Amino acid sequence: MKTHYELLGIEPTASPEDIKASYLRAISFYHPDRNKSKDAIKMTQLINEAYDVLKDPQKKKEYDSLLTGKRYQEPPQETEPTTTVVKTNIEKSKICSFCDKTSTDLQCSKTGCENYICPSCLEQTPVGARCPDCAQMKKNPLYDPSNKELVFSAFAGILVSTLSGIIFSLIINFTGKIILPGFIILLIPLAAIGYLTGITIERTSKFKKSTSLQIIAGISTLVGSIIYSNVFLFSIPGLIGLILGIYLAIYRIRP
Repeated sequence: MKTHYELLGIEPTASPEDIKASYLRAISFYHPDRNKSKDAIKMTQLINEAYDVLKDPQKKKEYDSLLTGKRYQEPPQETEPTTTVVKTNIEKSKICSFCDKTSTDLQCSKTGCENYICPSCLEQTPVGARCPDCAQMKKNPLYDPSNKELVFSAFAGILVSTLSGIIFSLIINFTGKIILPGFIILLIPLAAIGYLTGITIERTSKFKKSTSLQIIAGISTLVGSIIYSNVFLFSIPGLIGLILGIYLAIYRIRP
């Protein structure tokens, strides 16, 4: 587990201006809209947490104390032998509960947890340093639609796709066959069905993005496409139109 300083690529002695500049560079690099790696979301969350701590002088001071594995102590009096302080620190130090090899007196911040954690094993959370068992990092809500949103999106997607298929079928039957070639009759309506379905699911899911929503969009588009042209759907123009429609449906909600 990287420290806050390692996440931002700075030294503990960095100035507030350097901390902010490094944060902006890091968050820009890992932003999910620009970085498509599977770790981009978690890295963005960790970078935000790191900056939230390091930009505040008091939080930074407390974090530095935790990072060194020492609680804040008042300076020993001049009459107190140095050897006594060293001896006390040794007696209080514990072994990390996870790597079983690093000496530390940093304990998980969650109430009731008695695990000791070293700087390498600790997990930084908005409420302080915690052990891996208690960290429970939450998924970014943007990529985690609720069951209610999934059901509503599925209902709306199939409804819009079905209505689109019926409407396009009526339009083509009355006018399209006269003025449009067969390839266009299949390609454009199927693509439009997918596009309208994708926009609908994007809105009903509150602009969430996930694989589940993509599956819903693809199935909904297929339903509308079959209603529009169940006979010629599996011809070459029909397949091209279907693929284009599904692509347009899932493109807007891809994670």
